[in-house]
Amino acid sequence: MDPIFFTHIPKTASTSLQRAVVDNVVDEECRHRYSGVKSALLSQNLSFDFLEGHYPYGIHTLYRATSPQYFVMLRDPIDRAISHYYFIKASNSSTYTHPQADAAYKNNLVDFYRRPRYQNPQTRYTAGIQWHFAGRYISLNGFLGSQALARAKSNLREKYEAFGLKERFRDSADLFASRIGTRVQLPERKHQRTPNRPSISDLDDGVVRKLEQLNARDVSLYQFAVDHFGCQFNE
Repeated sequence: MDPIFFTHIPKTASTSLQRAVVDNVVDEECRHRYSGVKSALLSQNLSFDFLEGHYPYGIHTLYRATSPQYFVMLRDPIDRAISHYYFIKASNSSTYTHPQADAAYKNNLVDFYRRPRYQNPQTRYTAGIQWHFAGRYISLNGFLGSQALARAKSNLREKYEAFGLKERFRDSADLFASRIGTRVQLPERKHQRTPNRPSISDLDDGVVRKLEQLNARDVSLYQFAVDHFGCQFNE
């Protein structure tokens, strides 16, 4: 089978989707975990059926994979932003501390997303390698972001085998399974549920508007995905 590349954006139900679909068709010994650009370059021509980990579109070029099958899950950007921030703060224990915990504890929800590296992750991941890494240092809410957004939209329609929506999880799972040629086996429980997090409706309207501004490219990309999600079932 052509190798599966799952653009795993944090807090988009990607792990649950993987367990519901990919785990049914790819054996453990046929997987490889992405652990950075350097390791990918050292693993060129490595044979695998599924690449695990958090990585942007285009990473297949480092592995010299010629026929990649790309999939991605997207989520309402504000809901994702809230979930991600509170998940980071909750991942702080004697056994594990999230690498971004220091930034989360030093900043409130809005100030955390003032940093470019935390803004518009869905656009950065789907736009490609250069935009993913550049977006860590340069806010995509400026002029360059329009180019990143255009590339992300183009990739969703032309480069991805399918894209899903967290808010339409079962439909997304069915879509992915049909493209891969397997069945859906829904997990018994949600993976990595974020505890003690507010919902969008719990936040002050001013906070929500600011989060929308700081993640403006993701807001546009998500609306694009919602508008075109159903078209995939007719292809």
